[in-house]
Amino acid sequence: MPETSLDLLRKACFERRISNSFGKFVHWSPDQLAALRDLIWSASEKTLRASYEKKFVRTKGPQQNPPSDVVGAAVATAPRKFLFRISSEDVDREDDTIACNGWNFANFASNSPVLLSHDSASMPVAQSSMPHQSANSILAYATFPAAGTSPRADEVCSMVAAGILRGASVGFRPLKWKLSTDPTRPMGIDFLAHELCEWSVVSVPANPSCTLIGASSGKSISAGSRATTRADRIAEAAAIRRSLLGRI
Repeated sequence: MPETSLDLLRKACFERRISNSFGKFVHWSPDQLAALRDLIWSASEKTLRASYEKKFVRTKGPQQNPPSDVVGAAVATAPRKFLFRISSEDVDREDDTIACNGWNFANFASNSPVLLSHDSASMPVAQSSMPHQSANSILAYATFPAAGTSPRADEVCSMVAAGILRGASVGFRPLKWKLSTDPTRPMGIDFLAHELCEWSVVSVPANPSCTLIGASSGKSISAGSRATTRADRIAEAAAIRRSLLGRI
């Protein structure tokens, strides 16, 4: 039996929902994918069309590296530790929300990688502090290794220090979730409980509010450190105040 236009629309919405093509990286289980497919197949054509027409599809262009002289000049003097907002409860570009009180960091604490664009096949570029909640946001420090340890890490660090690479994005395994009932967010997902696998420095985050807050003026934490110090907290509060004042 030939596929109808509704069948094609369902498939397109399902593929878009699981593509991880924009920002955050969701590690769906087979059972969760089956449940998501059933929900999409049971949605009305009106909801599916609203979702399909609203979603922004990112097109991937060729990657361009910064000139080597720019990287080399910045590496020696660039800060090596930065505070990021890695998640918040704001609605993201895929009409999803992620509850701050639903995060599970237990497994992340034993590894804490910071990747570049969710590329888990490559070496991490930095080490994360233990993420912590501040109001409706999750914050974490990224500490890059000493200059010369990794050319890739040096490149990313210098781009962050220069203010060119500013986005942050979470890679996680959903534990509890539901489709949004908000008519302005057709096929959006409310993630209620989730396990953090990694977070990444990215060019375009799914959540526009998840960006660099600022460099830390304190000493770099050791690779084994999992908690921020009082000085870190003071620097964090000052950086957040500056960030908020800059929006007024």
